[in-house]
This record gives sequence, C-alpha cells and structure tokens, in this order.
Amino acid sequence: MRTRKELEAFEKTRAFYKEELKKEDLAGAERNSYLRALGVIEKHIEREKEYLALVQNI
Repeated sequence: MRTRKELEAFEKTRAFYKEELKKEDLAGAERNSYLRALGVIEKHIEREKEYLALVQNI
C-alpha cells in the first residue's frame, strides 16, 4: 500500500532535481536528463496525491 512517507520521499527527490537544475555547470545532455526525470517525478507525485485523496474518501 502506498503511504504518505513514500510521497514525501518523492517530494524530496523532486527538490533535489530542482536544485541541481539551478546549477549553471550542468552540461546540455545532463540538464536534459534531469528535466526528463523531474517531469516523471512530478507526474508520479500528482498521481500519488490523487490516489491518497481517493483512499481517504473511502
């Protein structure tokens, strides 16, 4: 079962990627890789929040 702690872990990971993207020394390929990963993480967080909201309403 999914938990609030798992969601918090993904939110920390998202924060890490956002901080890394602020660095100016990231190469183009590395920056693109971080952007793709951040997009996947953000979609996952959104789905998890929707799931947790549904479970709480049951």
